[in-house]
Amino acid sequence: DADDQDQYSQPGHTHSAASSTDIPQDQGSEQLAQNLASVLSASDDDVPDNVFEAAKQLLGSQPVNSYDENVHMPIAMDPDLNPTVGNALMNKVLGNSGKIRASLQGLVQSSRYDRPVNKRSGNRIDGRKLSRLVQGDSRVFERRNHKQAPNTAIHLLVDGSTSMADRAPNNPNHSLIELAMESAMALALALEGISGVNPAVTRFPYLGTNNVVPLLKHSQKVRLNAPKFAPIVSGGTPLHTALWYAASSVLATREERKVIMVLTDGQPDDLDFTRAIIKRCVATGIELVGVGICFDTSHLFDRSICISDVSELRSEMFRISRDLLLAA
Repeated sequence: DADDQDQYSQPGHTHSAASSTDIPQDQGSEQLAQNLASVLSASDDDVPDNVFEAAKQLLGSQPVNSYDENVHMPIAMDPDLNPTVGNALMNKVLGNSGKIRASLQGLVQSSRYDRPVNKRSGNRIDGRKLSRLVQGDSRVFERRNHKQAPNTAIHLLVDGSTSMADRAPNNPNHSLIELAMESAMALALALEGISGVNPAVTRFPYLGTNNVVPLLKHSQKVRLNAPKFAPIVSGGTPLHTALWYAASSVLATREERKVIMVLTDGQPDDLDFTRAIIKRCVATGIELVGVGICFDTSHLFDRSICISDVSELRSEMFRISRDLLLAA
């Protein structure tokens, strides 16, 4: 599908971005978001010098931190394609994905309307309350308040560090990265089936660097990108730079709510840098969720779940999704 291909990964393609100081005030945020969107998949030579500055501006009006000069926007690298593995993974997770989707759709539908309230005027009479008229109580009209549908961009960050090659404690035939990939695909499939939800999936790092590997970009379809979901591991856990990429990605989407979910087995390479970018994301309105793969992540994320099998995603996601998908 030509519309589903990476439009920024062509060799030699150059992207330009106006300096933020030249952008009119009323167009600043929109232009910065466009700048970010234009480089999220650029090659190393294509990234404009001021992209990181644009990201920092969009991530809230925070004071410049001492570590900023040492943190660089990661490059989006092309993933290896393995149709056999990807399609097998797709077939494996369809059952769990369908259950998650049904559960979340039920939650969304049941929450679209408040409990009915009886009023003295309206267009719909509540037959169960007609007896009130005998007592002079005219509150027999039923009124329901329609709630806003989901309008959320969710970016799943998958930890692909070498420690993720370890066996799952409760399932020695399953590695942590296999569990993470199954979970990410199942979640993305479930979420893309819910109107108003726009998922993406990115694995990190790329070959031991601080770069990232987009597996599914916002507005793309999971099935067409299944060959990218290979359980590959390398390097450490540069979560701080991966969060920069995910934050820039969700900020470039049209959805009002922005969520980053991190699927990981433990500690990032640099805890201070990671906590600093998490704080900056939160200050900008980006919501973060930790999905611990057999390990607790509550030391990093105020909102977190822990799973040891894909089958646990349904109940755990249901527990936190009311806040993630539904308007306050």
